[in-house]
Amino acid sequence: MKTLRRNCKRLAAVFTVLALMLCACGRQAEPERDWKAEAEAASVFCVSKEDCFLCGTDAGYSRQNNVGIVSLNTFAVMPVEINRYDHSGQLVEENTGAMQMRTFKNGDDGMTASVMLEPDRGIAHVSISLKGDTTLNLASAAAHLCPDCLAELAAQLHGSAGGVGVINFSTRRLYSLHESGSGFGAGDYYVHFDRDTQGGEISVLITYSPLRYDNEA
Repeated sequence: MKTLRRNCKRLAAVFTVLALMLCACGRQAEPERDWKAEAEAASVFCVSKEDCFLCGTDAGYSRQNNVGIVSLNTFAVMPVEINRYDHSGQLVEENTGAMQMRTFKNGDDGMTASVMLEPDRGIAHVSISLKGDTTLNLASAAAHLCPDCLAELAAQLHGSAGGVGVINFSTRRLYSLHESGSGFGAGDYYVHFDRDTQGGEISVLITYSPLRYDNEA
């Protein structure tokens, strides 16, 4: 009986999220989606804090001082390794003397990305094709987040937010690449981005820019 009630609750949440998304898509004069309401409806799909992608005990990349491009639907991640670490987790503090190129694909239907990395300069240029991650589905995101982290993600969303963001591994914070923004600070990093809403492309410039001076005596 409990299982039946739980399944009915999940089905009701799915229909609520779908209805909110359809209403948002159908309103031309008022295209804003109610992300808070969607998050509340999708919270039934959330995982525990122990299993949460952000605050779980095994949340990734050993708290390295790096960022990554993340699908907010599947939480597949492409690390952008401006700071390099050895196998023991120690920071490698020496120049590479080279640029690096990497590509990433989120399954058959999700985003694809390529990064041109200049670790010696602390700069990365990322090109993203949204594809199946053009739209953010909070019910899918909830399957990887605890209720608190889902609510925190929804609180920063505006307009037609897409399904791709940036994660800071050291602080375990998510940042959405939403339409109404163009840049933000992410710990020791600054992220600037331009969205081509017609073509589903995003160009991202990531710079490593920690505080220049230590104010402690």
